[in-house]
Amino acid sequence: MKTIRYSQPYIDNSDFIFIKNSLKNNFITQGPFQSKFEKKLNNKFGFRYSILTSNASNALVVSLKALNVKSNDIVWTSNITFCSNINSILHLGARAVLIDVDKKYPNITYEILKKKLLKTKKKQLPKVLIITHMGGIAIDMKKIWKLSKIYNFKILEDASHALGSRYECGNYVGCGKYSEISVFSMHAIKIITTGEGGIISVKNKENYRNIKKLISHSMVRKSKKSNNIKDYDVKNLGYNFRLTDFQCALGISQLKKINFLHRKRVDIANYYIKKLSNQKYDFFKEKIHFHSWHLFIIRLKKNINNKKNKLVKMLNKNNIETRIHYIPNHLHTFYKKNSNVIFNSNNLRNSISYFKDSLSIPIHPMLKIKDLDRIIKILNSF
Repeated sequence: MKTIRYSQPYIDNSDFIFIKNSLKNNFITQGPFQSKFEKKLNNKFGFRYSILTSNASNALVVSLKALNVKSNDIVWTSNITFCSNINSILHLGARAVLIDVDKKYPNITYEILKKKLLKTKKKQLPKVLIITHMGGIAIDMKKIWKLSKIYNFKILEDASHALGSRYECGNYVGCGKYSEISVFSMHAIKIITTGEGGIISVKNKENYRNIKKLISHSMVRKSKKSNNIKDYDVKNLGYNFRLTDFQCALGISQLKKINFLHRKRVDIANYYIKKLSNQKYDFFKEKIHFHSWHLFIIRLKKNINNKKNKLVKMLNKNNIETRIHYIPNHLHTFYKKNSNVIFNSNNLRNSISYFKDSLSIPIHPMLKIKDLDRIIKILNSF
């Protein structure tokens, strides 16, 4: 019986041609495809400035650094998100405060955030809030943006799942309307891929210039007209977080297909929504075309939510892969014992509830109708 992957990349012959052409120009890294890719991203999604990085995790680190996050600063982030969120905060010596998610879908909401801010002393307010658009479902950011102005914190959007997702207003996530910086992932199973890779969308020119330096050792090159033998200087601590040129070429090729890839995911999400049992499962149904659908997350209803392990075993037996996105971060061993990770378990009940009854089922452009029918039949028979 064929294994149905929970996700896999879509690579075709055009991708191989772009990579081959990039390798012919002798620029393995820091070549012409980088700036071409950045310009195409800006044009497609309305980004003011974009920067390509080796991966989204590194993009989070330099984005926080550009927002002047330092040792002992406070950064708030979701308890249901990938660990790179928390790690990026800790790498800079800052303190990560874990925030609970909504009962309906595992995102921080305006209501949750406002309640938390009202109860927090001034000295414990965040310098930066990291918002995660889980699964590619874009959060309504307008009210959260207004809170950032009242409480004087910056917003960094972890949009790793959300390239191509839109806000309620119709603008693309990352356009700069509701945050200073947005970060996207081009990991192998994201909507477009460069193998590994990240995108930083920046609305402020100063942040753009700072991040461009940070990802390349913080080197500042002298003018080409200068006669000084010392043609560059290092003025700050930087990193080597650059993306290779052949990866950028792959990204350009993938971006040409993003409308097709997005439509395939939307069609699959629609098919699940129409065919899956509403008596047994909950799933997100609102404004389906606005979201990238990196993940399709089902939540088991009360009559079966204590049987998730049994369901996973049943799906495994039928060669259907699933994943859990994500284990609440306060349950991880390292964060439990780290004094820079701050949380109150009693205030994270929605996270625990979500973890107990949620499951990511397969969604990617390679799925056929017969694959979906097989998945649906097993889920509905459970």
